[in-house]
Amino acid sequence: MGIIWGVTLIARDRKVAANLLQRLLYYFPPHSDTDLNSYVIGDKTILQDVGVKEMKDVEALPPPSKTKDQILAQKQRGERCC
Repeated sequence: MGIIWGVTLIARDRKVAANLLQRLLYYFPPHSDTDLNSYVIGDKTILQDVGVKEMKDVEALPPPSKTKDQILAQKQRGERCC
């Protein structure tokens, strides 16, 4: 049995929440065969706020603004649970 991790995102407004979600998706992208509808529970329109409609959009996300100047920005794929 694998471990299933969950994240609750709390932010002061939608813009900050979208920025945090973009960072999470950039640094910890789901596997390419993940259904994004199961990745975000609740209001899924926040995905559209960061320009994500399908998995190829996650893979094409630009680095978050504060890391553009850094030479190395490592991504960490999530682990499979089952």
